[in-house]
Amino acid sequence: MSDQEMNDEKFELGLSFHQQGNPDQAEMIYREVLNGNPNHKHAWSNLGAILSKKNKLEEAINCYRKALEIDQQFGECWFNLGNALRKGMNPVGAEAAFLQALKCNNSLFGAAVGLGQSLSEQGKFPQAAEVFKQIIAQKKDDPDLYSHLGNALRMQGLRDEAMQVYQMMLNLRPNDPKIIHQYGLVMMDVGRLEEAFNQFKYALSLKQDYPEAHNSMSIVLQMLKQDDNALAHNLEAVRLNPNFTEAWNNLGNLYGLGGKPKEAIDAFRKSIALQPRAIPFHSNLLLNLHYSPDMTGAEIYKEHAGWAEAHLKNFPPAQPFDNNKEGGRKLRLGIVSPDFRKHTVNAFMEPFLDSIDRNKFEVFAYSSVIRPDEKTEQFKLKVDHFKDVRPIPDMIASSMIRKDQIDVLLDLAGHTAGSRLPIFALKSAPIQMTQFGYPNTTGIPGFGYRVTDAFADPKGLTEANHSEELVRLPGLAWCYQPPADAPEVPKRSPKAGAIIFGSLNNMAKHNGKVLSLWAKLLSAVPGSKLRLLSGPGQESIKMVRHALQTAGVNPDRVEFLPRMEKKEYFAALGEIDIALDPFPYNGGITSCDTLWMGTPLLTLAGTTYVSRQGVAILSNVGMEEWIAKTPEEFIEKAKKSASEAARLSLLRGKLRDVVKKSSICDWKAYGSKWEEAVRKLWKSWCASK
Repeated sequence: MSDQEMNDEKFELGLSFHQQGNPDQAEMIYREVLNGNPNHKHAWSNLGAILSKKNKLEEAINCYRKALEIDQQFGECWFNLGNALRKGMNPVGAEAAFLQALKCNNSLFGAAVGLGQSLSEQGKFPQAAEVFKQIIAQKKDDPDLYSHLGNALRMQGLRDEAMQVYQMMLNLRPNDPKIIHQYGLVMMDVGRLEEAFNQFKYALSLKQDYPEAHNSMSIVLQMLKQDDNALAHNLEAVRLNPNFTEAWNNLGNLYGLGGKPKEAIDAFRKSIALQPRAIPFHSNLLLNLHYSPDMTGAEIYKEHAGWAEAHLKNFPPAQPFDNNKEGGRKLRLGIVSPDFRKHTVNAFMEPFLDSIDRNKFEVFAYSSVIRPDEKTEQFKLKVDHFKDVRPIPDMIASSMIRKDQIDVLLDLAGHTAGSRLPIFALKSAPIQMTQFGYPNTTGIPGFGYRVTDAFADPKGLTEANHSEELVRLPGLAWCYQPPADAPEVPKRSPKAGAIIFGSLNNMAKHNGKVLSLWAKLLSAVPGSKLRLLSGPGQESIKMVRHALQTAGVNPDRVEFLPRMEKKEYFAALGEIDIALDPFPYNGGITSCDTLWMGTPLLTLAGTTYVSRQGVAILSNVGMEEWIAKTPEEFIEKAKKSASEAARLSLLRGKLRDVVKKSSICDWKAYGSKWEEAVRKLWKSWCASK
């Protein structure tokens, strides 16, 4: 038997193992085949398929390219390459590969579907819809095709037409768990949550071991505020499929909201290991690092720089700008955000837009809102130009912004959900700034500027942990919009021996070290109680009670308040005697709300922006004595204040007026400070060109 024949026989053996579901053995044999014959195109292609299945995408892509170097007309290999590129989040490359596959063999059904999907992933929805319509004309009985077509139509805003297509999909197989699950995803996406819940429930009744349906059920339950059941479904999803990237990401979110930063970080790292090019999952990790009391500022910066290295290293170099370089002219301000809707960032965004001189700025909003609402419509009226860039790829959106001749581009999301940081990495405007939406660096080299202040980022303390140049505004880096519907400050006095400490921040900020310090405080102040806002489900309550019990404190001394409407929330803040600021992630708006309701706030100063928000707020309302430098001083200050009922009562009576007259409520002055800083940056850029 010749060497060639022996090698071919070995390949057939590897193929047999491959087809029998033994990829490890098959991989070993394919590699042996290639050692004997480096020009065996099928061995390269099959090895690529195994590596792709193992999420070793770079290696898989290299294998497919090796096969295609041997045979450019290898249609199935072009198809496999397209799938690997799609999986690796490279839809542009995938589109080209699928087109080549169809050029080699126009009967490759999967390549046609992949082409439509890659077009959708690039935001080319009209073209994608046409592709799917052409396939459906030849293959009317495949419900997946209707799902793809419906998505392409929905993303064009053709909701009624899309819903008709989805209904056709469901009619094809009304009892197919996969189709029912897909229909539920559509219902969830359009905000019909109860219908989505019922669809997922029905899918799971037909197929209990369906990890995707468990994950989707977890998400919709979170949206319906049924978090205990959400966690159970999420855990079942990763048990059924330990390589389910999206489920690990979702689990990280759940653990984070429940005040378990270590578990959250571990889950996010698992999702990234499974899908290294998934930018949103990696950004979720970065955001959650701020909740960990064990991470230093330098370590968190290193993680941000690692994000940029992982996702932006192949970006093209920035091109020169041809903007008008007149230093004093009216500037074009672009705001990029996924949150032109009901969202906490609106506490800054709306008054900010009202505070700047619109004779000096023409405002462009670049929106990535998933579910527009009435607030979206209000923002459309507040800006000069409102553009929906959600379905548009970053490269095209960047070109749009350059074409609009934007002078100053503002990021309001950072690494939060829906952010579009690659637009800034592409250097879309001469002046780029990040503020309001994210409490740290973006990690992007050459990003531009980050707006902050000298209290949260004192000079010499944090510059080394930023990829941006810090622009420190006088006073606070942001402003507080006092609530119009808050009740009056309650006329109450602390009761001796029954002081109520409290924090109505979200449970994600109440980590183990926070609870340990607060347990020591309860021990130091007999009869005192701790009042907290409960986190998602019962797990967070159990965690807090266990932490107190471990510290030797009766867990019944902690009271949990449910999620409340705004009016009840403000009233609850007013019933706390002394508010405690969590660390390392301090309160922000919650701290201002607390002071507005006459309740003093005690903070422990840290060394990062998030851990110095309490310092920044209190320093700007003249309450520096409520800032502790060490945990021991924190307890001593709390004990002393708890023993001074008359002082607390006096402070409660005047605190709202102090806040109202302070700089943190002066949006007009804030707008002027912001304009002055931006104009200085703009003139500097003009002078340098």
